[in-house]
Amino acid sequence: MLGVLVITSEYSTGSIQTSLAAVPRRGRFLAAKATVLTAVSLITGEATALTVFLLGQALISAPALTRTHRILTSQNAPADFSGR
Repeated sequence: MLGVLVITSEYSTGSIQTSLAAVPRRGRFLAAKATVLTAVSLITGEATALTVFLLGQALISAPALTRTHRILTSQNAPADFSGR
């Protein structure tokens, strides 16, 4: 989907003529565009994955989760949550 948007945006604005005049070999032109698109997608994906992983680790190890667990499993917990 993103690749289609990259190519069609040049056709819709008319800048494809300038691009093909600068690089008359279409194969090389498309390979360069595909390489840039792949690199940007890879970097963005890796940054997103790392961010989500670190956020997940922070949420999993949060002290609030252990307090909540302690409250729910204590003697004063409501019958709905204690399993009695």
